Amino acid sequence: MNTTEQIMNTIKWVNDTFCPWGLTPIEDLPEAVPGQGNSCVIAKVLKDGFSELENVHVGSTSIDFNIFDGDLEDIQDARLKEMLELDENISLPQDVRTFIRDFDSGKFPELIDDEQTIATVGEWDAHETFKIGCTKDETCSFCFPNQDIPF
Repeated sequence: MNTTEQIMNTIKWVNDTFCPWGLTPIEDLPEAVPGQGNSCVIAKVLKDGFSELENVHVGSTSIDFNIFDGDLEDIQDARLKEMLELDENISLPQDVRTFIRDFDSGKFPELIDDEQTIATVGEWDAHETFKIGCTKDETCSFCFPNQDIPF
């Protein structure tokens, strides 16, 4: 499966799963931070779509909404509240698990929020893992640290 198919399948799954809960259908995935379950692509979609879901954590196999006793009382949207009463965790289908794994390994650079990733993992790790800030030539201050580069 190519990357476009992975993205389209993930969007379809998000819409099929969460639009019945009241999510406005999405057409694109947002930029996010790889390897951070509370800031990943799907977590951002859910947090942006449901302001009441601020503690969503997307793992490699499931989504945990982190709803605790009393939290449901604060949820105003009846559809969302009803669905959360039924499903505290949602298992991810295999193709979405693959998308998450591939996103976390940097295979979707167009979906990586460079600024937030640097803030989360640091400049060096962002460069080493995701090539953020790398020009891939002799001017890259990380790849060629001994050169006197004027920036």
